[in-house]
Amino acid sequence: MSPVESSPKTDARIERSRRAILEAARVQLLYNPDASLSDIAQRAGVGRATLYRLYETREVLLIEVGRDCLEAFDHATSHIESKARSIRHAFQLLFEAILPLQEEYQFLNRFGDTEDYPAELRAIYLRQQRELVELIEEAKRAGKIKKQHPNEWLTLLVDAQLYAAQSLINREEMTVKQAAETACKVLFDGIK
Repeated sequence: MSPVESSPKTDARIERSRRAILEAARVQLLYNPDASLSDIAQRAGVGRATLYRLYETREVLLIEVGRDCLEAFDHATSHIESKARSIRHAFQLLFEAILPLQEEYQFLNRFGDTEDYPAELRAIYLRQQRELVELIEEAKRAGKIKKQHPNEWLTLLVDAQLYAAQSLINREEMTVKQAAETACKVLFDGIK
């Protein structure tokens, strides 16, 4: 690489282009799955040559957008362990962190069931699921969730809470904070 190609200014420009392409692809493909790579480049404000230099095929771009979505979940939830005052508060922080990531969640759903994820995305997803199960196990140890409830059931229940919360947010019937509080209340207190 020449000194010009590897300069911090060039690296920053490449990173800006990469971010713009990933964000444009997520939105464009979410709302128009048949969008062309030219459409994505135009929305990102970059040339097609730049897009192809960074992502040589549509499949590579899809996987990178999926990875970016999963990394957004990691980034959004990274503070929970240090900020949570209790296990219940940890779940509330989890809901508050994930609910604003609706487009990322919807984009990942376009890959189909998680068994259909490309291997590199599936590995990240499975790690995130293990972390959720660890949180559930901690809630069981704290006596906040009954030990006999299967972890798989509980992870699906968390997903259902996220779906219900997002539906109410989309209809502007709740804020993210209100939806997170309600999801947490239903998860821990039931619907009695």
